[in-house]
Amino acid sequence: MAHQHGHEPAPHPVKFDKATKIGFGACAGLLIITLIVVLSISGKKKREDAAAKAAEQALNTFVTQLTEFEDKHTEDAAQAGLRLANDQSAIWKRSDKESEVMRTLTRLQSIIDNSRERNSVESRFKEVETRLANPDSLSPEALRDIKVGLDEVETRASIGGPDFEKKVKDTKK
Repeated sequence: MAHQHGHEPAPHPVKFDKATKIGFGACAGLLIITLIVVLSISGKKKREDAAAKAAEQALNTFVTQLTEFEDKHTEDAAQAGLRLANDQSAIWKRSDKESEVMRTLTRLQSIIDNSRERNSVESRFKEVETRLANPDSLSPEALRDIKVGLDEVETRASIGGPDFEKKVKDTKK
């Protein structure tokens, strides 16, 4: 065998027929379309995840604000909480926290109702106190009316708290 210097014959250029070239072109086109679809879907998924995260954050912020209004235990705060819930109903309705929000709204309405009841009782009591300021000038009928009014106030005095109850009892003596 003769010694060869590592010279191999030059490779012949590969030639494809027209159908093969069309096949390669179609594969490349499908690969590009697949890449576009994958990128489009992943972009859409990222946007959906970001929107879901933003909605969850908005819901949590809303629930925190509503709880802060409830914690104040004032009629004004309760009304502000109810307005907030009404204005932002799209955030919490049909969410996983809807029942929790509805319970809070019920408590806020209760705060308003109790405040109004307390104001009514206190107003009625002030009326009685004003009329009792000069008891000597009152007729027996007027005194009887005042006693009835004081009895009505006494039955609802607990809503005003222990100090108010004591004041009503002391006045009744």
